[in-house]
Amino acid sequence: MARKIQHLLAGALLFLAGGAAAQTPGIKIRDLPVCTSPAAGDKLAIATVGGSTCAASRSDFVSTVLSEPQGYVFAGPCAGGAGTALWRALCAADLPAATTGAAGAVKLARDLGGTGPLPNVVGLQGRDMDSAAPSNLWLLQYLTSTSKWTPVAVNYAGSASIGGPAATALALNATPSLCGAGLSPLGILANGNATGCFTPATSVTFTPASLFSVSGSPGASITESWQALAANTIVANNTGGSAAPTAVPQSSILHNSFGGLTTGDPHTQYPLLNGRSGGQALTGGINASEFLALKGSSNAASGGVFVWQGDNFTVQSSNGANWTHGQASELLTFNATPKDTTASLLPANAVIRAVVIRVVSSLAGSCSAFSVGDPTTAARFAAGVATTSGTTTSGLTHVDQTGAAGPKQATAATVRLTCASGTPSGGTVRITVYYDQFTAPTS
Repeated sequence: MARKIQHLLAGALLFLAGGAAAQTPGIKIRDLPVCTSPAAGDKLAIATVGGSTCAASRSDFVSTVLSEPQGYVFAGPCAGGAGTALWRALCAADLPAATTGAAGAVKLARDLGGTGPLPNVVGLQGRDMDSAAPSNLWLLQYLTSTSKWTPVAVNYAGSASIGGPAATALALNATPSLCGAGLSPLGILANGNATGCFTPATSVTFTPASLFSVSGSPGASITESWQALAANTIVANNTGGSAAPTAVPQSSILHNSFGGLTTGDPHTQYPLLNGRSGGQALTGGINASEFLALKGSSNAASGGVFVWQGDNFTVQSSNGANWTHGQASELLTFNATPKDTTASLLPANAVIRAVVIRVVSSLAGSCSAFSVGDPTTAARFAAGVATTSGTTTSGLTHVDQTGAAGPKQATAATVRLTCASGTPSGGTVRITVYYDQFTAPTS
């Protein structure tokens, strides 16, 4: 009966071995139909068995895995033949041979010796290595007298050559031909002879550029340094062509020799004549009573100072009040009477200085002559202006008038042209208004 229980336990243990490895080693068998107990000493090869099914002393059958040394495996005989499995250490027959593509057992043979953890090279191409320790610059030679690879000292001066295959032999002269006293070799051949000799220089002539000075000697060290330059001298090529740089005094530096002066805007401390983004201000001085004077020419017959066409001239106080000397202009097609300008050329809060007229193209139709005014006063500025091309007039009638006909302009208004008789059907008239406008301070 004990043998049956042993077989049952063996089957169960094999089931556990192939199942979940996380289960506790061992197996329990209970409620057998007969009163059974294992015989004393009953055990598997890997476990002991205990327990009983008898009514008087019923207990679970329990198998307990035996304790074995670390690294042991449960396997058949190491020799490879049939036999009872048992706990034992690994042997070489358990491992496959190592290959270039897979790990495995390695046998230290031929040129390898020692142990697996600490192998030694004991041979080279199947020939033993001599165990003698080599010294500095010794060579490894194979000696037929000992049939071993042996460290050997080589006397380069005393031997005619170092043997070897003909293609790699290095022939050395026992007494190589070198240079005589005071001479130096140009090079050394493979046999130790000099390729040629030369007399080394004892002095060197070195002429630096005119900007530098040189001191020292070839036997020690040579030092190059800048020569002293006058204040504000620069080193540049100032010839306008391709040449070596020289020291250029300040008096010889021409403004037009510098490039990039019109690229970018780096000199914000100076006015930019072609205009600067965001505008710019000219300041005459930094102290009280200093001023800014603009003059058209240094010649006595100066052409004057002009405010550029289309621009106004404004005098501004420190608290934001403005006095603007301005102008406004429009080319009007005169094809009806009366005819107003599109824009309000007469600004508010202004004194109208003059309204000047030019007939650019002769008026068509039956208009005999026309006056220049505003929607309130038809001839406020001029009257009886001819309609032929090239006619000009400066409208100043308002200067010595009062009220609405006078120079004061309280609200903005257009300029109106009115024919004295008849009706125009075309033609153009240039109208330009000059005025002084005033703006209250901001603080």
